[in-house]
Amino acid sequence: MAPLERARGELDALERVVAVAVDDLIRDDDDDDDDATTPARAALTVKTTTRATTRDDFFDRDGRATTFAAALEEELRDARGRRATPASRDSSDAPLHDAVKRGDADAVRAMTGRAMETSARAREASWPPSKAALNRIGSLGDCRDATRSADARNANGDTALAVACALEDGRRCEEMVKILMDAGADASAVSNGMAPVHWACALGHRDALARMVDASSTSIVNLRAEDGSTPLLVAAEHGKIEVMRWLLERGDVDAMARNARGRDALGALGAKMRRQSQSAKSDLRAEIFKLIPSLRLAFLSHPDCEEHVSFKPHQESPERIVAILAELQRVIDRGELAMGELDKTSTFDAAEPSDILRAHDENYVRVLAELSDRVGQTPIAFTPYCQNHKGVPEKLQKTAENSDTFFSPGTLQAALRAAGGVIHAVDRVLDGKNRSAFVCCRPPGHHAGINGATEGAPSSGFSILNNAMIGTCAL
Repeated sequence: MAPLERARGELDALERVVAVAVDDLIRDDDDDDDDATTPARAALTVKTTTRATTRDDFFDRDGRATTFAAALEEELRDARGRRATPASRDSSDAPLHDAVKRGDADAVRAMTGRAMETSARAREASWPPSKAALNRIGSLGDCRDATRSADARNANGDTALAVACALEDGRRCEEMVKILMDAGADASAVSNGMAPVHWACALGHRDALARMVDASSTSIVNLRAEDGSTPLLVAAEHGKIEVMRWLLERGDVDAMARNARGRDALGALGAKMRRQSQSAKSDLRAEIFKLIPSLRLAFLSHPDCEEHVSFKPHQESPERIVAILAELQRVIDRGELAMGELDKTSTFDAAEPSDILRAHDENYVRVLAELSDRVGQTPIAFTPYCQNHKGVPEKLQKTAENSDTFFSPGTLQAALRAAGGVIHAVDRVLDGKNRSAFVCCRPPGHHAGINGATEGAPSSGFSILNNAMIGTCAL
């Protein structure tokens, strides 16, 4: 919002300059004859004789801004609304909320105490009700001063507890929260998109949060705000690491929760980190990966995948994995990636025949098994071999020297290990062990079809097994 605020300031400055110029011209005009006309006066005459502008000059029928100035005003207004909190919005219509905002403990106790007494008397009242005369409210002031419950809302829709949790002063917040919770306030009451528990997380009021969690009759640690954010996600979005740590230490918090936009704690913290220095970003990232290890990227690789070889020179070679691992290490050495953000492993099984048969035809899988037993130490051209096995006329088959896919003694085991890595990666992510996964294996598998090459394709494009489909079918 800084550019917009700067633009607003520039417009305000320009308006002041114009106002001063107009005053000067008017004063000059008083000294001249009424008929004297200058270019500046002519311009002013045109300006002042133009009809008064209305909202219709800047907005269309659908309420959309039609000028930059109108769009600027709209954006600044929305930004101010987003920055507003229950504690910063006007609450003059609600004495209890105003008392909470002031931190007037005695007044809050008095008002919530009267509300509790009234509620207790109502519960104890016998039926039928008394025929005694009703108390009459003679003025608006009497109405405003009337006893209200601890969860009454002001004109903005905020509860007093929401106002308390949005206070900047942590001690005052905790004191107000204690009084209101003792009076039976509901920490899960959502108003304007967020509950008090969310406001406490946004402001970093850990002690107030703890008091609400302990005093609530139901669990509120995973309560969803209007945008799907949990208290943990709100704390992450505002960079409140201490609140995050307290929540995660409880053990009953969903560390992998996502809001309606698909953001988890790391994604929410990323929005905050855009406004931080590079060193602060590194510290925040290191802290969150320490707090939530499951946010780390699962990085899977295996030596078996280096045993699949082709004729040289060929781009699909063991050097692919070597190059990836080397670049990864260089990035770590440069400080652009911390090892703590990765969960590296080579401990995963190769895919079983049952896994492969979910994605590939039995005849094709049998060809792979037989070829693996028969192939010698020299890689063979896999594409024409498969074409011949499928009955493709020889004149339409690729020549061995033009084959793009090869099969060596270690190819089948490498392909099975690569497919097994994808299955393992999918399981880790779905089980919540990792936020995401990268399978650094080969041969690749995205071009392989049910019978090898996909329908109408001249080859399977470096692929032996369709790893992605095998991982999907294993769900």
